[in-house]
Amino acid sequence: MLGLKKQAPKPKWTEEDEDNFRYIIGVLHCVAHQTFEDVESTINWFKFLKDRVQPQNMWKPSKEQIVALQWILNNIPYNKHKEEISGLLDQIKDL
Repeated sequence: MLGLKKQAPKPKWTEEDEDNFRYIIGVLHCVAHQTFEDVESTINWFKFLKDRVQPQNMWKPSKEQIVALQWILNNIPYNKHKEEISGLLDQIKDL
């Protein structure tokens, strides 16, 4: 497979995750027995956790790049690499 490794897709951050995220931050702000610094430290960790699940600046292909790969697949004769390129295109579309 041309030296490319299959990577498991990263979980997507859903609207439900976002609602729960905001709710938990609100709860942490209301906890009376913690100091402000403890709450802020926990909130900062929690926000960092969200960014690890789905980075905000993840690269995505442009429509033109996907069209170019599709054109290549449609215009090259069948060979052992065509299936690999087709699989790569499917993975890229899932980004």
